[in-house]
Amino acid sequence: MPATFTVLVAGMARSYRSFGLPEQLTEVYRMREKNSSAPDLTRTETWSKYRKGLCADCQGWCCRLPVEVRVEDLVGMALIDHFEAEEEPKVLARRLKKAGIIDHFNFKNSLFTLARRANDDCLYLGEQSRRCTIYARRPRTCRNHPTIGPRPGYCAYRQVENPDQKGGLRNE
Repeated sequence: MPATFTVLVAGMARSYRSFGLPEQLTEVYRMREKNSSAPDLTRTETWSKYRKGLCADCQGWCCRLPVEVRVEDLVGMALIDHFEAEEEPKVLARRLKKAGIIDHFNFKNSLFTLARRANDDCLYLGEQSRRCTIYARRPRTCRNHPTIGPRPGYCAYRQVENPDQKGGLRNE
């Protein structure tokens, strides 16, 4: 059975099925996730109802969801300037993909999927602090989460188990 994952797309959630991974590899990944404190991002029914202050001691699990952004977001994130924003989107996409900033470009909708690390963390999530390194410049999709997203009003919150471990989504 193929794995299902959800992508935040410019303020809306889309679910997809992944046929690329062999069943055994998908199962190994699920077992690893089950044995860690990480929430299952594919099972939104396990997510917590969002309430103010929840992000303060979270580990930024929403920062593992794929995020699609528009040209305006790339300008706001200071990845391109206003002059570059006037370029043909597919030219921008080619350059940004080569630089490792995006993974994919949707030609039909002019949406860029931000690249992630090998562990699925967002490139802009601090590895040690688990805080957004571009919080003030984060894209609209991130600003609106969890108001919008795979399950509006809910997030993949998991409380920090180690009191010495800091987290949250504010900047480093």
